[in-house]
Amino acid sequence: MGALWLRVTAALVALWPRAVALAWGRVLGFIAGSVLRIRRRHVDEAMRIAGVHGAAAPRMYRNLGYSLAELFWFAGRRRDVAEHAVFREGDEAKLRALLAEGPVVFAGAHTGNWELASFRLAQEAPLAVLAKAQHWAAGNGFIDGLRASYGVQVLRSLDAAAAAVRGGRSVVLVTDQVPARTRDGDLVPFLGRPARVDRSPAALAARLRKPLVVVAARREGPRQIVHVLAVLEPRGAAGVVAATREATRLLGAFVLSHPESWMWLHRRWKDAPAPAHAGSSLVVSQASR
Repeated sequence: MGALWLRVTAALVALWPRAVALAWGRVLGFIAGSVLRIRRRHVDEAMRIAGVHGAAAPRMYRNLGYSLAELFWFAGRRRDVAEHAVFREGDEAKLRALLAEGPVVFAGAHTGNWELASFRLAQEAPLAVLAKAQHWAAGNGFIDGLRASYGVQVLRSLDAAAAAVRGGRSVVLVTDQVPARTRDGDLVPFLGRPARVDRSPAALAARLRKPLVVVAARREGPRQIVHVLAVLEPRGAAGVVAATREATRLLGAFVLSHPESWMWLHRRWKDAPAPAHAGSSLVVSQASR
């Protein structure tokens, strides 16, 4: 029943002009943030500690509503992603030059409409995302099918990600969620508090001797703007730690500049009892904020 409901909703939303779909998404965001107040206390407190004005919270929920509506809109009918997601000026040429040399590891985050951003990346080169299976089977099938329809392969393990890169496919791993195993993360300052950050993106890049490309997305009017924040070259254990810290620093700076673009609903700091004390070396080949 759940799968049928998702397909019917996508078919109906696809009939609407995009502006109508986004208006529906705005209503969904308002209900989630101001009526149901889903994790609203957590969001307000996290923003307060980060020094972000509380007015960003309703905008964040609104953007989540927009993103949900867009996913239904894209699922119901094939769309030209390039019309709705573009790169920040200068970043497209930078990325194409890098991808011409081979696959990369992307360090992504839940910023903007991250699914639409991945669809745009997949237009530049073969792409896979490492994504955890969710508990709702129908939702898994819906989103994984949508990803596949826009050229994004879904992976469930780091070994599969490594195999994909060796086979010529770039992969996206997120950096803004608590790692499944404590030993896989480092405590790194993030938005006013230490957060446990997964080393896997940097470790995979170092293991395969590939660039680690830090990316984020934000909404500008009806479009997504994809930013290439930095291209890092982690090498060795010290380089992995340093790249993890640098990618987190860049993401934090991006979120503070565009606070409505990050999904503050994550319980991002739940297992971080104390500040981290780490330092190491890192080669930064390109960086821009």
